[in-house]
Amino acid sequence: PSFFMSVVPSDSRYVPLVMQDFCAIPACISMVMLRRNLLPLVPQELLAHHLGLLLPKASSRLVFNARTCAVGEEGRLQTHEGRFQPSVALSTLGISLRFQFVPVSEMDA
Repeated sequence: PSFFMSVVPSDSRYVPLVMQDFCAIPACISMVMLRRNLLPLVPQELLAHHLGLLLPKASSRLVFNARTCAVGEEGRLQTHEGRFQPSVALSTLGISLRFQFVPVSEMDA
């Protein structure tokens, strides 16, 4: 640890987070939580579970209580379903973040 403290500037805002397999969106949520100081961080696997992550059977050991799916649908979140919508899932976990989906076509340039 002392080596890393000597090579990283004391004013660095970079904190490395590792993305769990199939957990890109939960990893991004973790980054936002860290940036907003919403600690402690929730494991990405738990976030993925509450967002309805679907995994192929061969990878189901990666996430606790995994939901499996047919080949070709793996890694998909079921955020379109009510209980898996991000704001609902985060509220269930006691995380004070809210999400709003905005189509790219409606975003300001």
